[in-house]
Amino acid sequence: MSGGRDGDPAGPAEERLLRAALEMAVHVARADRAATPPRPVPRSLNAILRFRRLPPPAWHAVRLALDDDDFREHVATRIDEEEVGRAGWLFLVRPERWRVEFDELVATNAAELGSEDANVDTALPARQQRKLASMRARLDEATAQHHQARAELTQALAETDRLRSALDAALDEARRASEERVRAVRELKATEDRLARRTAELREVREALESDGARAARCADPDVPAPAAEPQPSHEVGEFAAARLRGLLGELSAALDEYAPPARSSDRPAVGGGRGDAGTARAVTPAGSAGQAVGRRRPRRCDRGLLEGPAEFVTWLIGEAGVRTIVDGYNVTMRHWSHLSVPEQRRALEQAACRLALRTGASIEIVFDGAGERVTRRHLRGADVVVRFTIEGVEADDEILAMVAALPPSTPVVVVSSDRRVADGAAALGANVVATGEFLDART
Repeated sequence: MSGGRDGDPAGPAEERLLRAALEMAVHVARADRAATPPRPVPRSLNAILRFRRLPPPAWHAVRLALDDDDFREHVATRIDEEEVGRAGWLFLVRPERWRVEFDELVATNAAELGSEDANVDTALPARQQRKLASMRARLDEATAQHHQARAELTQALAETDRLRSALDAALDEARRASEERVRAVRELKATEDRLARRTAELREVREALESDGARAARCADPDVPAPAAEPQPSHEVGEFAAARLRGLLGELSAALDEYAPPARSSDRPAVGGGRGDAGTARAVTPAGSAGQAVGRRRPRRCDRGLLEGPAEFVTWLIGEAGVRTIVDGYNVTMRHWSHLSVPEQRRALEQAACRLALRTGASIEIVFDGAGERVTRRHLRGADVVVRFTIEGVEADDEILAMVAALPPSTPVVVVSSDRRVADGAAALGANVVATGEFLDART
């Protein structure tokens, strides 16, 4: 055992010099704990204050407790030098350069104690000397284990503080993420409300335009006499009349194409290839008109006498021989079956497409956003319906436009979508564009 440094195990000489100071520290700790209100004492003393007589190892715990400067200074205010001796007073008060004088006192006392121990050891029988040496070795080993356990405890407390800080940081991050999510949901709801208002306004404008187009179509068609004071036409009749007007515009565009020089690649497609937000892109041309121009797809047209309404036109269009029909899957299901789960939405659209293909003989391909390269083919009593999922990172919008562009210009294509980007892109590629509602109306 060595003596002289704070926190190190004290030697016998130092323990003897500090015994009175240690006893005074125990007395002060007991008085503090019994006071009202009690005064905190070092944690290491709580386990030994319940003993009336302290065992020898307990004095080392008292010695370590005095390493707490607050407790040591508190004890120093309660003693004087005569009670604890010069060495004990130096240890508790610790004036300037106290260590030099304290070490000298310890060294002097150690010399005296060494001579006494030598006399005692030589006076003891050999058996007791071996037992004393064994006990000292065990005490040294226990002291070393105590210091190792103390170091491990300090390390564990530091790790606990680090983990607590990390937990606090994680909780703060989770709280910020939760607040950000609430804010994002609130902004999404506000955007949906604005979109609903804009959609309602667009619907009102579209209905007004279709009503004006219906009246203009009746005036421009010589086969349809202008009725006098007839009731206001229904929405379906007005939509049909607007389609007739678009057909007339398609005839005019086709006639201009026959006499105009070849169009550049940047020119816009014929009017018949586009569509309004609610209407089907359809155009009417007289029977026996010129075929498609070489190298450029044009939308399909039919004789005006075949048009009885939007549903009938869609039925005729997708049932024509050689027509490829491509459906924007989730654009249809999210608009018309949003109350169903996503798998139920897909099944509903597939069943509707199968019924329509069975009745018209059409070839229909449905494209969904997906996360894997997977194509399945459905046959229902002879109806041919292909269900396609895009690969990861590719949207259905891009897949549909790429499919239309990859088909030969001689292949007529019908794209079913109410998405502005898909509809405009497909129309620019010469495809007929059908709104989702008209596609579903044509299934019955």
